[in-house]
Amino acid sequence: MEFLVEQNVIPPFCNLLSVKDSQVVQVVLDGLKNILIMAGDEASTIAEIIEECGGSYLMVCLRYASVCCIHPVQSGRCSF
Repeated sequence: MEFLVEQNVIPPFCNLLSVKDSQVVQVVLDGLKNILIMAGDEASTIAEIIEECGGSYLMVCLRYASVCCIHPVQSGRCSF
């Protein structure tokens, strides 16, 4: 897990949550879940990285996909 964090793969991985392919999104969500499980005591650090790179924002947008357009992470918020 430490290697993944050091290689900074979490932000690009989270960016894949914005693709329109539901299979890709599901793989990313499963991957993030597995990363958090495997992180153990470092899970809060991984969660922080996910939050900082906009991954949490994208997950909220996915949750409300029927009423929320997924905008680039830089926009900073969903439009509900």
